[in-house]
Amino acid sequence: MVSMTPPPKLKDAYFLIKLLEKHQHEARLVGGCVRDRLLGIEPQDYDLAASATPDEILEIFRAARIKTLLHGKKHGTITALMPSGPIEVTTLREDVKTFGRHAEVAFQKDFEADARRRDFTINAMSEDRAGTLFDYFGGKQDLKERRLVFVGDPRKRIEEDYLRILRFFRFKARFGLSSDTVALSAIESLKDNLSKISKERITREMTEILSCSFIESTLPDMLKTGVLVFIFPELAKLNPSQIQEALDFVYHLEIVPPPFRATARIAAFVLCADPRQGHWPPTLMPSNKDLSLHHALLTATLTLAKVGPSVADHLLFVNYQESKLPGTYLLVTVPFLKVYFRADLFLQAKNEQVARSERDFGWRRNAFPLDGRDLIKELGIQGGPALGKMLEDLRFSFLNGEWQSKSEGLTKIKSKK
Repeated sequence: MVSMTPPPKLKDAYFLIKLLEKHQHEARLVGGCVRDRLLGIEPQDYDLAASATPDEILEIFRAARIKTLLHGKKHGTITALMPSGPIEVTTLREDVKTFGRHAEVAFQKDFEADARRRDFTINAMSEDRAGTLFDYFGGKQDLKERRLVFVGDPRKRIEEDYLRILRFFRFKARFGLSSDTVALSAIESLKDNLSKISKERITREMTEILSCSFIESTLPDMLKTGVLVFIFPELAKLNPSQIQEALDFVYHLEIVPPPFRATARIAAFVLCADPRQGHWPPTLMPSNKDLSLHHALLTATLTLAKVGPSVADHLLFVNYQESKLPGTYLLVTVPFLKVYFRADLFLQAKNEQVARSERDFGWRRNAFPLDGRDLIKELGIQGGPALGKMLEDLRFSFLNGEWQSKSEGLTKIKSKK
């Protein structure tokens, strides 16, 4: 497993391990970076576990003139600021008390005891600088056979941290892993405890789940255990066939680009559950950007049939969608509508017609050459409803290609006086 030319982050991690070993402490790569290397994936981050206490780690790093962050020191983590980026080094721990999300821990020197407190076998492995793998709970075999297994009793692991319910589904969705009925049964019986988790954390996990590749094997288990209805309560109103339609809609949104895919899938669940209300789920905490896109998608879906036949009608429709989140109409709204109306030939054609207008004439939306001051100056009129109506008529005719320059626009409005 040891590369002859390790990437920069791994090289920095090995440097820290060697530094700690020089001071008679044991340190290893732990968690996700070990799992990803076994899968042939280059880890985004490398985390270390060490037998040294936080104070000992800090003293060693400072003596080596390594800059550090101390925001996790209380929980045993010192972050080393290395040339390739931050690396977290955490003292080996064991749980003294758990509170459903956070734990009271004691520092210790046993790697197996530290591994025992982790969530899944595939995340409980460690690796030393020589490339020796330490696998106390069969994580390598579970990874090979594509199984997601809790370390020890699933119920106990979940009661230690209820966020592990969503982490379970995130790893399923990310790697396409199978799950056993014991784990799913424990999740089903404890799902209501998700109410003890902050909306921000739930939103972060759900965003990752809905961005993953293997949701077709994940969302049915989330539905079966009641977790999906916990996240989207309005789904409880739907019958089984309607829920399956919603799931099919969500699956097909794979065509939406990754940065927007999760928000589009949330909008899909909302639209299928209650298209008239369209409220963001109360269990989730959206960013302003996500909320803008959510509203744009729902509005576009509910109003597409009302769009008129002219280019101006098309561009005004697009203009409204783009005002919610610029640059996303062709990128996100069109594929969203394409999937939602895939069985409706009329609205499919309307969707393509509007998209064609945006591709061919979209520049007009941002090139309107007149404003109210021009009309007041040239026509000698006052502001008010009449001025607003003139501007509205001019904008429509401009978008429809009836004139292009400021002088042409003024001539057009003067001819109507």
